Amino acid sequence: MLTRQLPLTVALAASLCACQGMARYRECKQLAVTANPVLAEIAGLDSTDENTPAPDNYQLIADRYRRLDKDLEPIEGKASQDLKAVISGIRSNLRATAREVDRYRELLVGRAKSGEENNQPQVDSADANLKSARERVAKTVRAYSTSVDRVASLCTPQG
Repeated sequence: MLTRQLPLTVALAASLCACQGMARYRECKQLAVTANPVLAEIAGLDSTDENTPAPDNYQLIADRYRRLDKDLEPIEGKASQDLKAVISGIRSNLRATAREVDRYRELLVGRAKSGEENNQPQVDSADANLKSARERVAKTVRAYSTSVDRVASLCTPQG
């Protein structure tokens, strides 16, 4: 639901074969090897039934986004200038996405509590808030996908 667009990042792995030069190849490979397993894990955690999302999964998802941000820090520090700028944007987006997923999780917990209390006005309000939170997460995921496309273009030979 919240992370289904992320498997687009598997394009990084496909781009590895086409990286220009050994230095660029190493940068691209390190980025893909670091990011793709975490993103695959996130996609697996988010494969729950959309009608009964598991709040604990979203805590794990947010934690994975934060971990990936930290894991990319040394890669960013060693990257060429053009790739460094893109990785910086990716890391910023990972932090924003983690915050939005945390908010979504909090709303899920609140909605469940309202449902247990049979408080329909609070349930309706929570549903509206959840919809808004899903849209915010989707926006950060789309921004992330744009950065991934930029990485793919930097890691694919031109001409």
